[in-house]
Amino acid sequence: MNFKIITVVFLFSALSSAAELSFEAEKTIYKCPPGAAYPIIECEELEKTVLPLKLELADLGDGYFQGNWEDFESAHFEVLASVFDNIYTGHTLSLNISAGYNESTALNNGVYSECDPFHPPFTFLVQGSPKPEDGYELVPVLVLTGLKYSGP
Repeated sequence: MNFKIITVVFLFSALSSAAELSFEAEKTIYKCPPGAAYPIIECEELEKTVLPLKLELADLGDGYFQGNWEDFESAHFEVLASVFDNIYTGHTLSLNISAGYNESTALNNGVYSECDPFHPPFTFLVQGSPKPEDGYELVPVLVLTGLKYSGP
C-alpha cells in the first residue's frame, strides 16, 4: 500500500516541472498563378523568414502543459502545443499548426497531430488558403522542422 502512495507522489512531482518545445518555423509567402496546387513547386517565393523558436509550456495542472506562438506580420501563422498525460499511452504531444491570411482561414487550413513528445515527427508543412491579388494568388506556407521536446 505504501509503495503505491510513493509511486503516485513521485508521478505528480515529475509532472509539475517545466516543459519546453523547440523548433524552427519557416514562414513563406508565395505568388502563384490562379489554382496552383503546389506553391513550393509552381510559384514564385515573395517573402521568407526562418525563426528558431522555443515555446515555454505552462503547467495547467492535472498533467497538462500548453503554450502557443502566433505571428500576424504578413499572414496568420500559429502553433499551439499541449502535452498531457494519457493513462493508456503515457505522455502525448498534441500540435495544432495553421497558416492563413486571418484567423478563420488559418483555422480551416490547419494540421492537427498527436505524437510521442520524446520522438516527435521531424517536419510539418501547412499550406494556407490563397488570397487573390492582381490576377495572382498569395499563398502562406508554414513549415516546422527539428521539433524537440524537453520536460516531464
